[in-house]
Amino acid sequence: MEKIFSAYAQRKGVPVTALRFLLDGTRIGGDQTPKMLELEDQDQIDCALEQVGGASF
Repeated sequence: MEKIFSAYAQRKGVPVTALRFLLDGTRIGGDQTPKMLELEDQDQIDCALEQVGGASF
């Protein structure tokens, strides 16, 4: 998945390290493959910018 993540980041103009990729709310690593993730047609991978900071209440 690393090549796909890098291509997406380049297209968006942000470093790949600033992005988080998620499948069903679980973070995906660049070393994982579609087979390892058991991806099927129409599965959706979400992407979010890394969020830093915040406080616990």
